[in-house]
Amino acid sequence: MSFHSSGLNTNFEGFEELQQLLIEEARKVDKENLKQALLAGASELASDANKLPKPISRINSPGYTHLLSSISARMMQGGATGAEVGWGKFYGRMVEKGTSKMSPRAHLIPLFERNAKNYYQTIVDKINL
Repeated sequence: MSFHSSGLNTNFEGFEELQQLLIEEARKVDKENLKQALLAGASELASDANKLPKPISRINSPGYTHLLSSISARMMQGGATGAEVGWGKFYGRMVEKGTSKMSPRAHLIPLFERNAKNYYQTIVDKINL
C-alpha cells in the first residue's frame, strides 16, 4: 500500500502485519498485571514528588501537611485501566496550572518530563514482556 500526496511517496507495506503482532502481544498481558505496572510507575512519580525540596511554610498548625507531601498515586476510578497521580489538597491543581490571579508553580509536570523514561521503564519491567 502506498500513499501519494504532494509528490510524497511513503510505503506502508507490512503495517498490517505489525498491527496484528501488536494486538497479539497486547492479549498476552494480564489486565491485573497491567494495572499493577501502571500503579508502580505512578507511585514512583508520587514518591519522587514527595522528595522534592519543600519551601518553608508559614503554617504551623497541628496536622498541617505540605502540598508536596500530599501527592500520591491511585488507580483511576470508574473501571478505567490506568493510574493517576494527584494532590491530597484541593488547591494542588491551581498551584500546578495557575489561576487567573496566580502564575503556575508546576511541580509534577517538570518532574515527569525529566524522569519519564524511568517511569516508563518501571512499567515495562513490571509487565514482564
